[in-house]
Amino acid sequence: MDIKTNKELNAFRGFTLIELLAVIVVLAIIILIAVQAVLPQMDKARRSALAIEANQAIQSAQSYFTAGDLMGGDTLPAQVGSWKCISIHDLIDQGFYDADKNEYYGTVYVKKGSNNYFYRVYLHNDEYMIISRKGGTAGEGAGVDSWSSPNENININLDDVENYDNVKWKSSYGECEQASGSSTTSGSNP
Repeated sequence: MDIKTNKELNAFRGFTLIELLAVIVVLAIIILIAVQAVLPQMDKARRSALAIEANQAIQSAQSYFTAGDLMGGDTLPAQVGSWKCISIHDLIDQGFYDADKNEYYGTVYVKKGSNNYFYRVYLHNDEYMIISRKGGTAGEGAGVDSWSSPNENININLDDVENYDNVKWKSSYGECEQASGSSTTSGSNP
């Protein structure tokens, strides 16, 4: 074999096993770094989505009770300090809340203040749940500064969402107690 033929064969030679392994290792490191950067952003996006859904649930409850006041049906609480409740599933069934009934569970409470109505929501989707940033526990609900003596409605944000914990989540948060066949419950303090 002459030198010219040997050079031509070397020109068509592929990568060696060492070169291929080096490229694979570099790609694996790049993928690992990318995954570490992307996963927290995906988690944050899912949490933000639940916070948006919770705010939408409150708006849906406002529409539900307002429609009841205007067209006859379930109305807003009349006395200061009284409250009513509607489940997320009832809002979905009645067309006030556009969400997947198999994905979201919870309730929305409305309480009559002296000059305003205050809304508190309990919501979860089996991955995350809404909590109160004021109380820090699922028992507080979210959307109002204080349920016992509310002063203002608060937009629900990322701070109000934590990982779903079935122990903290009470089954009573998911459905309103039924009162004489109604989808809502009312009283002096839930």
